Amino acid sequence: MSNWHKMNPSTFVLARGELTSLRLRGRPCRISCRAGRLWVTASGRQEDSVLAPGEQVTFAGRGRIVVEALRTATVRLEIYASARTEVEEGDRPLILWA
Repeated sequence: MSNWHKMNPSTFVLARGELTSLRLRGRPCRISCRAGRLWVTASGRQEDSVLAPGEQVTFAGRGRIVVEALRTATVRLEIYASARTEVEEGDRPLILWA
């Protein structure tokens, strides 16, 4: 059974070059690219991610995440309702430290 039903999802469009950011406060989140191309970076991570449609990245812990549209993109942001919810094995989160 998927734990992702316990999240508050949001889908939005970013124009090319447009940025959005969020601060994680202990609850895991998943960022998915539905269309376009996204650049995702996070505090405490050595590497950035570039997402194509259908790709996603999952984060846990605390820190700041920045998402930029490399071309107009549809983004889906999913945040767990609780920090205690376990992430499924296939969705291993990248741990952030503030």
